[in-house]
Amino acid sequence: MRLKNAVVLDTDVASFLWRGKLEQEQQQKLVGHPAVLTFVTVAEFWQGAYKANWDQQQIRRMTDWYGRYELIAYDFDIVKTWGRLSGLAMQSGIIVPANDCWVAACCVSHGHPLLTRNTKHFKALEPHGLQLL
Repeated sequence: MRLKNAVVLDTDVASFLWRGKLEQEQQQKLVGHPAVLTFVTVAEFWQGAYKANWDQQQIRRMTDWYGRYELIAYDFDIVKTWGRLSGLAMQSGIIVPANDCWVAACCVSHGHPLLTRNTKHFKALEPHGLQLL
């Protein structure tokens, strides 16, 4: 399902939101826009849970939280978009971390802007269709 007027949350923003520590300026950018997560962010949440050796209660709290959001799963269009974005960045001599490129591919493929606290990794993809908030 593709939501209209949605904003994709990068993992850093999602993490701050989950902990109730998202800055007011970024919270304002979400007003009137449904927040969406990508499969990458959910995977990174699971990675953090395993790294920290969370118990079942902590895991249930995490899955309950992210379960409230629409999820962009990968599909063939996202795979092709990842290849295009990654290849064009490399052609320009820029290496975008793979997970960040996947998040960007989800955004570009679905036509949603990205809310991130880490613009450094995403700036190089703006000329190729990524919209940053």
